[in-house]
Amino acid sequence: MSTDYFRIFGLEPGFRIDLPEITDKYQHLQKQFHPDRYAGKSQQEVRLAMQTVSLVNQAYETLKSPVARAEYLLQRRGIDTSGRDAINRDTDFLMEQMQLREQLQEIHDATDPCSALDQLARQAREHSAALEDSFGACFTAGRYDQAVGELAKMQFFAKFLREILLREEELDH
Repeated sequence: MSTDYFRIFGLEPGFRIDLPEITDKYQHLQKQFHPDRYAGKSQQEVRLAMQTVSLVNQAYETLKSPVARAEYLLQRRGIDTSGRDAINRDTDFLMEQMQLREQLQEIHDATDPCSALDQLARQAREHSAALEDSFGACFTAGRYDQAVGELAKMQFFAKFLREILLREEELDH
Protein backbone atom coordinates (compact mmCIF):
# COMPACT_ATOMS: atom_id res chain seq x y z
CA MET A 1 0.00 0.00 0.00
CA SER A 2 1.19 3.49 -0.83
CA THR A 3 2.23 5.82 1.96
CA ASP A 4 0.80 8.83 0.07
CA TYR A 5 -2.40 9.78 1.86
CA PHE A 6 -4.20 10.77 -1.33
CA ARG A 7 -3.32 7.51 -3.09
CA ILE A 8 -4.55 5.50 -0.13
CA PHE A 9 -8.01 6.89 -0.84
CA GLY A 10 -7.65 6.91 -4.63
CA LEU A 11 -7.60 10.71 -4.88
CA GLU A 12 -5.69 13.22 -6.91
CA PRO A 13 -3.68 15.45 -4.56
CA GLY A 14 -5.50 18.71 -3.95
CA PHE A 15 -7.15 20.76 -1.26
CA ARG A 16 -10.74 20.16 -2.33
CA ILE A 17 -11.92 16.71 -1.33
CA ASP A 18 -15.21 14.87 -1.03
CA LEU A 19 -15.30 14.09 2.69
CA PRO A 20 -18.23 11.62 2.54
CA GLU A 21 -16.38 9.70 -0.20
CA ILE A 22 -13.21 9.56 1.89
CA THR A 23 -15.20 8.46 4.94
CA ASP A 24 -16.76 5.61 2.94
CA LYS A 25 -13.35 4.50 1.66
CA TYR A 26 -11.91 4.81 5.15
CA GLN A 27 -14.58 2.54 6.60
CA HIS A 28 -14.04 0.04 3.79
CA LEU A 29 -10.26 -0.01 4.38
CA GLN A 30 -10.80 -0.35 8.13
CA LYS A 31 -12.89 -3.46 7.54
CA GLN A 32 -10.50 -4.85 4.93
CA PHE A 33 -7.44 -4.59 7.16
CA HIS A 34 -9.00 -5.06 10.58
CA PRO A 35 -6.73 -7.30 12.69
CA ASP A 36 -9.63 -9.66 13.49
CA ARG A 37 -9.71 -10.63 9.81
CA TYR A 38 -6.13 -11.82 10.20
CA ALA A 39 -6.75 -14.21 13.07
CA GLY A 40 -4.92 -17.43 12.33
CA LYS A 41 -2.57 -15.73 9.87
CA SER A 42 1.17 -15.41 10.31
CA GLN A 43 2.61 -12.84 12.70
CA GLN A 44 4.00 -10.96 9.72
CA GLU A 45 0.55 -10.73 8.06
CA VAL A 46 -1.01 -9.54 11.33
CA ARG A 47 1.75 -6.96 11.79
CA LEU A 48 1.34 -5.68 8.22
CA ALA A 49 -2.42 -5.42 8.68
CA MET A 50 -1.93 -3.42 11.89
CA GLN A 51 0.59 -1.13 10.17
CA THR A 52 -1.83 -0.63 7.30
CA VAL A 53 -4.70 0.22 9.65
CA SER A 54 -2.44 2.69 11.44
CA LEU A 55 -1.45 4.32 8.14
CA VAL A 56 -5.09 4.47 6.99
CA ASN A 57 -6.07 6.10 10.30
CA GLN A 58 -3.30 8.67 10.01
CA ALA A 59 -4.19 9.43 6.39
CA TYR A 60 -7.88 9.82 7.21
CA GLU A 61 -7.25 12.10 10.20
CA THR A 62 -4.96 14.27 8.07
CA LEU A 63 -7.22 14.52 5.03
CA LYS A 64 -10.47 15.14 6.90
CA SER A 65 -9.05 18.24 8.64
CA PRO A 66 -8.67 21.27 6.35
CA VAL A 67 -5.71 22.55 8.38
CA ALA A 68 -3.90 19.20 8.49
CA ARG A 69 -4.67 18.61 4.80
CA ALA A 70 -3.24 22.03 3.88
CA GLU A 71 -0.09 21.35 5.92
CA TYR A 72 0.29 17.93 4.30
CA LEU A 73 -0.09 19.35 0.80
CA LEU A 74 2.59 21.97 1.41
CA GLN A 75 4.92 19.55 3.17
CA ARG A 76 4.62 17.13 0.22
CA ARG A 77 6.17 19.92 -1.82
CA GLY A 78 8.95 20.47 0.73
CA ILE A 79 7.52 23.80 1.87
CA ASP A 80 7.99 25.03 5.43
CA THR A 81 4.53 25.46 6.93
CA SER A 82 5.37 27.56 9.99
CA GLY A 83 4.05 30.77 8.35
CA ARG A 84 4.82 33.00 11.32
CA ASP A 85 6.56 35.64 9.21
CA ALA A 86 3.55 35.95 6.92
CA ILE A 87 1.21 36.54 9.85
CA ASN A 88 3.54 38.96 11.61
CA ARG A 89 3.56 41.15 8.50
CA ASP A 90 -0.24 41.14 8.28
CA THR A 91 -1.10 43.81 10.85
CA ASP A 92 -4.79 43.78 9.90
CA PHE A 93 -5.00 40.08 10.73
CA LEU A 94 -3.13 40.60 14.01
CA MET A 95 -5.59 43.34 14.98
CA GLU A 96 -8.51 41.10 14.05
CA GLN A 97 -7.04 38.32 16.22
CA MET A 98 -6.78 40.67 19.18
CA GLN A 99 -10.37 41.88 18.72
CA LEU A 100 -11.72 38.34 18.48
CA ARG A 101 -9.83 37.28 21.60
CA GLU A 102 -11.20 40.32 23.45
CA GLN A 103 -14.73 39.44 22.36
CA LEU A 104 -14.25 35.90 23.63
CA GLN A 105 -12.94 37.16 26.97
CA GLU A 106 -15.94 39.48 27.34
CA ILE A 107 -18.56 36.79 26.60
CA HIS A 108 -19.40 36.30 30.30
CA ASP A 109 -20.26 40.01 30.58
CA ALA A 110 -22.72 39.90 27.67
CA THR A 111 -26.46 40.23 28.32
CA ASP A 112 -26.98 36.86 26.63
CA PRO A 113 -23.62 35.03 26.71
CA CYS A 114 -24.91 32.02 24.76
CA SER A 115 -26.19 34.13 21.87
CA ALA A 116 -23.03 36.24 21.86
CA LEU A 117 -20.91 33.10 21.77
CA ASP A 118 -23.02 31.61 18.97
CA GLN A 119 -22.59 34.79 16.94
CA LEU A 120 -18.82 34.78 17.55
CA ALA A 121 -18.63 31.10 16.54
CA ARG A 122 -20.60 31.76 13.35
CA GLN A 123 -18.29 34.68 12.50
CA ALA A 124 -15.19 32.53 13.14
CA ARG A 125 -16.54 29.66 10.99
CA GLU A 126 -17.22 32.12 8.14
CA HIS A 127 -13.67 33.48 8.39
CA SER A 128 -12.33 29.95 8.49
CA ALA A 129 -14.29 28.91 5.39
CA ALA A 130 -13.09 31.98 3.50
CA LEU A 131 -9.49 31.20 4.43
CA GLU A 132 -9.91 27.61 3.25
CA ASP A 133 -11.19 28.90 -0.09
CA SER A 134 -8.28 31.30 -0.31
CA PHE A 135 -5.75 28.60 0.59
CA GLY A 136 -7.23 26.29 -2.07
CA ALA A 137 -6.99 29.00 -4.73
CA CYS A 138 -3.42 29.94 -3.76
CA PHE A 139 -2.26 26.33 -3.65
CA THR A 140 -3.88 25.46 -6.98
CA ALA A 141 -2.32 28.55 -8.60
CA GLY A 142 1.12 27.66 -7.23
CA ARG A 143 1.29 30.74 -4.98
CA TYR A 144 2.79 28.75 -2.15
CA ASP A 145 4.07 31.70 -0.10
CA GLN A 146 0.54 33.06 0.05
CA ALA A 147 -0.80 29.57 0.77
CA VAL A 148 1.53 29.31 3.79
CA GLY A 149 0.17 32.61 5.08
CA GLU A 150 -3.41 31.44 4.63
CA LEU A 151 -2.57 28.19 6.40
CA ALA A 152 -1.20 30.13 9.38
CA LYS A 153 -4.47 32.06 9.55
CA MET A 154 -6.45 28.83 9.24
CA GLN A 155 -4.48 27.47 12.19
CA PHE A 156 -5.43 30.51 14.24
CA PHE A 157 -9.13 30.10 13.47
CA ALA A 158 -9.04 26.35 14.16
CA LYS A 159 -7.55 27.07 17.59
CA PHE A 160 -10.00 29.92 18.17
CA LEU A 161 -12.95 27.66 17.32
CA ARG A 162 -11.67 25.07 19.82
CA GLU A 163 -11.51 27.82 22.45
CA ILE A 164 -15.09 28.78 21.64
CA LEU A 165 -16.17 25.17 22.17
CA LEU A 166 -14.47 25.16 25.56
CA ARG A 167 -16.23 28.39 26.46
CA GLU A 168 -19.56 26.84 25.36
CA GLU A 169 -18.91 23.92 27.72
CA GLU A 170 -18.21 26.36 30.55
CA LEU A 171 -21.48 28.16 29.89
CA ASP A 172 -23.39 24.89 29.85
CA HIS A 173 -22.27 24.06 33.38
